[in-house]
This record gives sequence, structure tokens and C-alpha cells, in this order.
Amino acid sequence: MGRASDRLDNQHTHGTGCTLSAAIAARMALGEALPDSVRQAKKYVTEAIRHGFALGQGIGPTHHFHSLWRDSHVYDHS
Repeated sequence: MGRASDRLDNQHTHGTGCTLSAAIAARMALGEALPDSVRQAKKYVTEAIRHGFALGQGIGPTHHFHSLWRDSHVYDHS
């Protein structure tokens, strides 16, 4: 059940594995089948990585609330 996609140019990827597994589990808890859960979780994590941001030193976190904070100053809109 591999899912390939283009690589995003964002180094702020801390927490992607935990985020992906939690998103899959959450979708399955809502009654979705595993393939659909994985597909939707992958979309969510991809956007969370796309909007990841610097926090302190080193690699920053993915932005879990990217869809709620579109007008936030937390990430660059460019």
C-alpha cells in the first residue's frame, strides 16, 4: 500500500511518523476502511509538512492546524 508523492521543500518535518499513524487511527475510528484512512491521512500529513514551521533550533514541527490557521503569522504564505 505504498504512497509516492513529490518531495516538499520544507525541513520542518518533526513528528511526521506519529502524525501519520494518529491520523490513520483517527480515520479508522470514524469507520473508514484502511485504504481510505491511509489515503486521507497522507493528504493531511502532506499539508502539515507543506506548512511546517521553525520553532527553536533544528528541525521544526509539522503544522497540525494548517487548515485552521491559514491567516496566521506562523508560516510564510509565499
